[in-house]
Amino acid sequence: MNGDGPIEELLRLMPPHAGAGAVRAAELGGPDAPMRYPTDYVEFLRVYGACTIEGEVVIAQPDAIADLPLPSPTTERLTEQACADWAEFPGGGIARGQATAPVRAWGYDADGAQLCWATDAEEPDDWPVVVLSRGQLEWVRYDCGMVEYLLRVLRAEPAEQPQAARAIWGVAAPRVVGRQEELRRVAAGLDPLTGKPW
Repeated sequence: MNGDGPIEELLRLMPPHAGAGAVRAAELGGPDAPMRYPTDYVEFLRVYGACTIEGEVVIAQPDAIADLPLPSPTTERLTEQACADWAEFPGGGIARGQATAPVRAWGYDADGAQLCWATDAEEPDDWPVVVLSRGQLEWVRYDCGMVEYLLRVLRAEPAEQPQAARAIWGVAAPRVVGRQEELRRVAAGLDPLTGKPW
């Protein structure tokens, strides 16, 4: 290790393609932002934008900076479902009974697992990741941020394979495609992951 942070490590492991990144990501971290987000997530969006990892794990962006056509998912749309599921399923290490469900979604996987933060801490950088998988039907808490969670899954570091993002578990050279590029490839009749003809 050379002392770099999680985002630098992720960049080495999963380089973005040319043209990737959300130009307006910095707006999410400004003092006038309507909603606050963890720093690592804002930095992730700045580098990768809304994207898909290995065609299986989708990282969404907020409506405030969305530049994708419907029905591209945004964090707000995903959070609506996550809040409903928070009330229905146990786990996550946070007491129930709050007026507002303390979860905010940042992504999902192809198996329907929801990737969220538990927003019970005042500072967004202190929000842990909480995950609800369709197979487990229980919220599982990971005491790390979103980028560190992705790194742990890619490095196959949890004690056992997680129920979410399983398709990228231990992938040594993960491929990431921005949603804009993915849509361009599909419109051109290309494989959205490889960019090659079907």
